[in-house]
Amino acid sequence: LDDCLASPAELERLYLPWIDPHYLDFPDPVHKIGAYRLAIDFKGRLEDFVVEAESGTFGALGSVRLAYEADSAAYRYSGGMDMRRVDCGLFTGLSALGGGSLRGTFEGEGGDSLSRFDLEARVSRLALFDGRLRGVFLDLGYRDGRLSLSSLVDDPRVRAGLSLDGFFSDSLSSADIRGFFDVEGWDGIGPALLGEDESFAAAFSGSLGETPDDSRWEIRLDSLRYANTLGSFALDSARMENLVLGKYRYLLVESGLLDATIGGFFDYGQY
Repeated sequence: LDDCLASPAELERLYLPWIDPHYLDFPDPVHKIGAYRLAIDFKGRLEDFVVEAESGTFGALGSVRLAYEADSAAYRYSGGMDMRRVDCGLFTGLSALGGGSLRGTFEGEGGDSLSRFDLEARVSRLALFDGRLRGVFLDLGYRDGRLSLSSLVDDPRVRAGLSLDGFFSDSLSSADIRGFFDVEGWDGIGPALLGEDESFAAAFSGSLGETPDDSRWEIRLDSLRYANTLGSFALDSARMENLVLGKYRYLLVESGLLDATIGGFFDYGQY
C-alpha cells in the first residue's frame, strides 16, 4: 500500500483469524489521532510475516518495522521504530510536553499462559515547556502483570533517574518507585516556581498498594535543596503517607519543619 489513510477505530474492527484475540486493541493514546496516513509493505504469510510502515501523519512522523510469527502454542514479535517527530503532548495529554524524536527496539510474546513485552528507547530531543531536553533513555519490561520501568535523563541542565517495579491487576496493584532529580537553570526550561535563576535537587522513593476497596501510598524525599537569587533552602528528609480503608482516611506528614496527622471519615479529593 503506497498511500493508506486509516483510523485506529477502523483497524480495531478488522477480524484477524490467525491471532487470539481476533481483534486489535490499541492503547488510548493511539486514538488521539483520528486517522494515520501510512505506506505499508507486507511480506510473508499470515502466521509468519514482516511489516514495514512509514507514517506521514503530522504528530507521528517516522517508520516502524514489525516481524511476527506464530504457532499453535504462542506468538512472538519484534521490531524497531524511528520516529522523527512525535507530538508527546498530544499522546500523553500533558500540556508541558511538545514534539520529540524517538528511536527504539521492542520484542514480546504471548499465548494462553504467557504475556511478555520489552522496549528499549531513546528520546534524542523532547520539548518541555519553553526548553528542550536531550538524552532521555527508557527501558520498559512487562511479564504477566509485572511491570518494570527505568528511565534516565542526561541533559546539561537536567539530570534525573527513575525506576519502578510493580504488579497490576483488576484486584490488586502494588509498586515501588525510587529516583532522583538535579536541575540547574530551570528558568531556561519552564515557568518560575518561587523566584529567578532557580535550581533544585532531591532523591525520592515511594510505594503504592491498592485493592478495589483499600489503598495506601507513601512518598519520601531525601537531601532536598532549592536555591534562587534570594537565597537557598535545604531539608534532610520529608515523608508523606496516605491510607484509605473503605471510607476511613489517614494522612501523615513528617519532616524537619512539620509533623502532622489527620484521620477520619472525610474526602479531600475536591481540594
